[in-house]
Amino acid sequence: MGNALAIAVAASLTSVLAHAESPSLLSLEPDAVLPYQPLTLRLVGRGFRVGATVYVEGSLGGRFLPYQPVAVEEETLEVELPLGFAPTPRERGVCVKNPGGSTSSTLQLRVGELAARETTGAPAAESGETLAPASPGVPSIREIRPSSVPPGSPVLLEIYGSGFTDGARVELTVNLRAGSTELPEYAPKAFEAEWIDQGLLELELQRGFYPVPAARDLVVVNPDGSRSEPADSGE
Repeated sequence: MGNALAIAVAASLTSVLAHAESPSLLSLEPDAVLPYQPLTLRLVGRGFRVGATVYVEGSLGGRFLPYQPVAVEEETLEVELPLGFAPTPRERGVCVKNPGGSTSSTLQLRVGELAARETTGAPAAESGETLAPASPGVPSIREIRPSSVPPGSPVLLEIYGSGFTDGARVELTVNLRAGSTELPEYAPKAFEAEWIDQGLLELELQRGFYPVPAARDLVVVNPDGSRSEPADSGE
């Protein structure tokens, strides 16, 4: 009987501790935003811990992307979003994950002209008027992963940075005569990239790279023609 009681008490304490460590997300401020508008997103709830991470649904396939809060209190988190969000999807899930793996429930952040105007009280556009979203700025590359790859191996490049817009292309130095018997001719070639979010593009290269040259210039080009500075994709 004593052992059974000890086991029951231990199990109960474990449940209480687990519950105490789980964050609770109650509201978002604001809960609706205009596309591509810089903002500070404030998350209100309970049980947030130092080291907590905010996850926001990206623009593709329901993938959640991590953001590190700039201010952390037990009942509030603040995340700086200098580029805001693209207009699709219209709703993005937001949740909080504490160190150790406990995760809050998910709230929805609405993105779009109408959603934001309903919340802010800003005047609606006249009938037939199209409101263009603010430009997210010039693209900038911060990091390429992996930073080096074996020659000739297929590779999925992850390009991290800022200012990437939906439809961005990647220009990469390649051998334009690959697969032929002609002498190599190296020049930039445009590739369609998968836009994950303003800070991440993915580029899949089925054939990999020839071992020469050992470093390739890589540039991100937005649909409006704005270009990043070149970054090296090494081998």
